[in-house]
Amino acid sequence: MRTKLESLKEILDELDLLNSEKNAIKSDPESKEIAQKVFYELLKQNTSFPNKQIISLYAWAKSTKGQEHINQTLKREGIKEFIDSFFPSTETFYKLIKGIGWCLDEFVQGYFFGAMTRSDQEAAALVCEQKPRNLSLKNTVVSYMVLGQYYVYGKTIGIAADMIPEVKNSGHWIGLFGVALIGVGNAVRTYLTVKNDTSYASWGLDGLWLNASTYFKRHKTKKKLINEGETDLSSIAKNIFIKVQTSTYK
Repeated sequence: MRTKLESLKEILDELDLLNSEKNAIKSDPESKEIAQKVFYELLKQNTSFPNKQIISLYAWAKSTKGQEHINQTLKREGIKEFIDSFFPSTETFYKLIKGIGWCLDEFVQGYFFGAMTRSDQEAAALVCEQKPRNLSLKNTVVSYMVLGQYYVYGKTIGIAADMIPEVKNSGHWIGLFGVALIGVGNAVRTYLTVKNDTSYASWGLDGLWLNASTYFKRHKTKKKLINEGETDLSSIAKNIFIKVQTSTYK
C-alpha cells in the first residue's frame, strides 16, 4: 500500500501542480489552492469523525471563498459598529484578527497535523510548504503546553482506585507518572526529529485517538485506497479534481 505522500505527490503530478523538480507545489495561487483541496479530499478518505469536520473547516477558512466570507461578515453593519466601539482604528482590529488567525493556524498545524502518522505529516507539510519535522516540533510544543492533562487523568483514575484499600491515594503518583512518561517521550521524539530531520507520530493520548481513527478507516476502506498496480491513477486524480472543484469550500 502506498503512503499518503506517494499518493499525494503522484496525484498532484498528474494534475500538473508540481514544479519541475517534483519536490514542491507550483508557486501560483491557483495551483496552491487546488493542491490544498486535493490533500484535504485525499486525507478525508482515510479519516473519520471528528477529523473530517476539522479538516473541512480548516480548508474552508484557508480558501479564497472562506477569506472573502469572513471579511464580508466583519464588514456587516451591526458587526462593524460593534467593532468600531471597541477599536478606534479599523486597521488595528484587522491586525488583531490576522494575529489570532495566525495563532489558530499554527495551533491546528501543530495539534492536529503534527499528531498524525509520519506519512500524513509528510503529505501535510508538502501542502503547508514546510519541512515535515516542523509539524512534529510544533506538536511537541503543544503537547508540553497541555502536559498537565495527564496529571488530571491520573487523579481521576485515583478516585476510582480509592475504592481499593491497597492502592488508596494513588492518584497523585499515577498523575506524576503520566506527566513524566509523556514528557520524557516527547523529549526523545524531539531529539530524534532534529537529529534525523524527519517527522514522527505524536507521543501521547492525543495522537493515539487521532491516529486510531485513521488506522480504522484505512482498514475499513483498504480496497478503495491507492494500491500498487491496482488502481488507475489518472481516474483517481480526475475524480478528486472534479470533487474539489465542486466542493462547498471551492
